[in-house]
Amino acid sequence: TYFLQSTIAHSNHMIEGFVQGLMTRRPAVFNLYTSCQPEHGIGDDMSHHQAKLAVESRAYPLFRYDPDGGLTVGECLDLDGNPNPDRDWPVTKIQYVEKGREKEMELSTTFVDFAATEARFRKHFRKIPRDSWNEDMVQVSEYLELDEGDRRGKVPFVWALDAKRELSRLLVAQPMIDSAEERRAFWIMLRDLGGIEEPVADVDEVQIESRVRQEVAQKLTSRLVGLISGSEALDMGAMLEGRVVQARAATASQGRGVGSTGASRRRRLHGTVDRYRGVHRVRRVHHHQSADI
Repeated sequence: TYFLQSTIAHSNHMIEGFVQGLMTRRPAVFNLYTSCQPEHGIGDDMSHHQAKLAVESRAYPLFRYDPDGGLTVGECLDLDGNPNPDRDWPVTKIQYVEKGREKEMELSTTFVDFAATEARFRKHFRKIPRDSWNEDMVQVSEYLELDEGDRRGKVPFVWALDAKRELSRLLVAQPMIDSAEERRAFWIMLRDLGGIEEPVADVDEVQIESRVRQEVAQKLTSRLVGLISGSEALDMGAMLEGRVVQARAATASQGRGVGSTGASRRRRLHGTVDRYRGVHRVRRVHHHQSADI
């Protein structure tokens, strides 16, 4: 069976899915999100906004499943249109006012952030006065990452904007946490079936680049001291060549599976070493000329 899940806020995705489903020679099911303003407790002009937010919060992810797309589930499942597909929760920016000044903040948009905007879920939230804020309060996106034991003593909250566009905190009841975990698990399953890989951490490459710079600088200083004292000859070529081999071997092993960001860092690393080589060549020529004189 062909299956489409879409929303009125994603008209291109919805129409393309309709056409594809109607043209298939299989049964087709169309599952579309649209709000009911009185029952959901939203404004009459908020249908489009809420449908968009439902996708951004993983409450209602977009996908199409076409059995004729290939032999594997990954070939048949299409997750195009979902924001930040390699993340559990998409990241968005919000503008707010603090002490009369405009500010901006990046936040992960969870199912709880979506639920907090609809009156039907109001009983699961409670506004906390600013003078009651404390260090035990944790944003929902961070709270969901904690193990069961680490959650003890922590209180999950979401940010909200009041009529003056100032930040306020809403405490979150356990049913909302359970729903967010279920939505996250569903998205992780879809992502896995669709063949979307999680981003590979490239912190190791940054550390490798920093370590190479430090070691080259240390060896250079040591050899220069030896050169000045006359106890050692300065062979920068051999020293740099050894660091190049080690650095490239390390980045090659760390870089497997890393995308354009990793490749860019590798190029910067190799460029740094090559610049050291260029400076060395100039200094060697200058040294030989001085000796001849």
